[in-house]
Amino acid sequence: MKTMLHSLSAVMVAAVWTGVIFGCGQKASEVVGEKVAEKAIEAGAAKEGVKAKVDISGDSVAIQTTEGSVTIGEKAEIPEDFPKDIPLYPGQTLVMVSSAAENQTFTVQAKTGDATEKVADHYKKEAPANGWIEETSVTQSGEQPMQLLVYKKDSRTLNVTVTKDTEGTMISLAATAQ
Repeated sequence: MKTMLHSLSAVMVAAVWTGVIFGCGQKASEVVGEKVAEKAIEAGAAKEGVKAKVDISGDSVAIQTTEGSVTIGEKAEIPEDFPKDIPLYPGQTLVMVSSAAENQTFTVQAKTGDATEKVADHYKKEAPANGWIEETSVTQSGEQPMQLLVYKKDSRTLNVTVTKDTEGTMISLAATAQ
């Protein structure tokens, strides 16, 4: 009787775990792989003296440390402490966002289906409207058009890079304090 009870308990536990794992729409091997990768990244950071919390979920990776955070993929979002005077392109799809608020460093990578010229024109208009002063403007034309715009405001620098991509246009913003 005791053996049958243990077997029944084991089957019930296995059924619950199977439901949890497969109910999420992921294969068990994907979930296990994500958890192993999370722990490996956290252990690697710990060897460098950095405490990190890693969350790998589907098509997203989020890493949070005491120094800042980075999120890559569908869960990327603009952080609450992102400077309001840095213009964002309307309708963009975020690819990666990182921040280190202590030293006022923010990076945003996004994509859009709009042409590089349209995106660059947006920044050439909106950055000065938000008090940024243009320091540099470099344009590359041809098959791989690219525009690099550098702005200054107070003790901060904003680098805007707009490049053609196979699916449209990539936008890269890097804001740093000096």
